[in-house]
Amino acid sequence: MAVLVECTSVIVRVEALTKKYKGGAESYELACPNKTFCCDDVLTRVGFMNANDVRYWCMEVLAPLGIAFDQQARSPDVVIVDQLRGPSGPCDWILFGQSPDGFSWCKADDDARDVFSAPPGWTPANSRSMSFWAPDPDAPGGVTAIRDPSSDRSLPLHHSTVFEKRWSPDAAKPQDLFREGGSGSR
Repeated sequence: MAVLVECTSVIVRVEALTKKYKGGAESYELACPNKTFCCDDVLTRVGFMNANDVRYWCMEVLAPLGIAFDQQARSPDVVIVDQLRGPSGPCDWILFGQSPDGFSWCKADDDARDVFSAPPGWTPANSRSMSFWAPDPDAPGGVTAIRDPSSDRSLPLHHSTVFEKRWSPDAAKPQDLFREGGSGSR
């Protein structure tokens, strides 16, 4: 079985969540800050459009629970996968591929099932219609901007993340919501 890879996906083994995340994959799905979670019973996937959100999810949600990602080493439980380039570091436990229908996927290297898991409501047309943007090197004086390659338009890039909008500074961190004694609401 395979899970969708769209934008930048954080792929975590269900086995690691069962051992290290209170409530396992079901609680992990509830903690997902957006509607990108999917699971094939071996791997889970949460997707992000912003590298800061990926970093936050890995460092603030997963790492404190012992589910650590190391781009230079072979992480046993988690890997970051880019929809166009594949795994961001060495990973010998997943296979990455791109469908002729225009979307990317990954699956456990030892999983022979030929089934695909994506978030509810997702269709291949969702991936085909995505526009890819690149950093704009000509942006004036320290302003970060992105340039749409299809129209050559440049737009300022706002750096807020889904986490800034979801949790206030005095709210519990996401990883605390499902620990013993954790508090907070979704």
